[in-house]
Amino acid sequence: MAFDPNNPFGFTRWKQYYENGAEHSGNDIEAGNNNNADPNNATLVTVVAAENVALSVKNDETKSGSVGLVSESSSQAYGVGMVGVSRTGVGTYGVSNSGLGVVGRSMNGKDIEKEPLESLVPAVGVLGHAISGAGIRGHGGMGFSSPALEAEADPRPIGAVFSAGRLEDGTAPNMPTTKPKNMASEEPLAQIQLIPSTSGKLPENGRIGDLYLAMTEEEGAVLFVCTEFRTRGQRNLMIWRPVQLGAVLEGGQKI
Repeated sequence: MAFDPNNPFGFTRWKQYYENGAEHSGNDIEAGNNNNADPNNATLVTVVAAENVALSVKNDETKSGSVGLVSESSSQAYGVGMVGVSRTGVGTYGVSNSGLGVVGRSMNGKDIEKEPLESLVPAVGVLGHAISGAGIRGHGGMGFSSPALEAEADPRPIGAVFSAGRLEDGTAPNMPTTKPKNMASEEPLAQIQLIPSTSGKLPENGRIGDLYLAMTEEEGAVLFVCTEFRTRGQRNLMIWRPVQLGAVLEGGQKI
């Protein structure tokens, strides 16, 4: 089945209501009914409530498939389903005791699986998933440039993309002009950072592909990658190998 934005989870009673309620702005909102306002009129709720909420919506169904709140946009451009804004605090806050705090997905027309997502990817703070494109896109610095059409017509699936600085469209040096263009930053800013450990030990637990940055007195920071799993007697061992780094270069030096 294809992705249905009007019923993304395929629930049998999605948006079921009893009858039509309010038909114009100024009418009383009726619970359990379909309520409509006149064009270009928003429904605002304003309260002064310290250590409280302005609006609370709860679904008391204890079985699977209960959703607290859904909001939609039908706009073909600049459409946003939900916006969270805070002047100094948190714009959007997702909390789960053992499941997923926040989930963002781009389905590219594919249907959402029927299994509960918390059983497929348990205990995750933020999950980003894209059928075609980047699961997570992180950027620091100036805003995005217009993406090159050649590069964005068929985005490759990838877990995450990180960038920093002012982005411009262009091609890499010595790359044939027939190759897709790539966004590139004009500024010397690091795209991602690993906070080093000062424990003086390699991790006893890990998975192949894990990266570990350790701070040493002799060589400064040393990067390790987990490459192998071994069993020695009754012990399960993860094998770490140092990543061989090249010449020492000073910041600001041309490369």
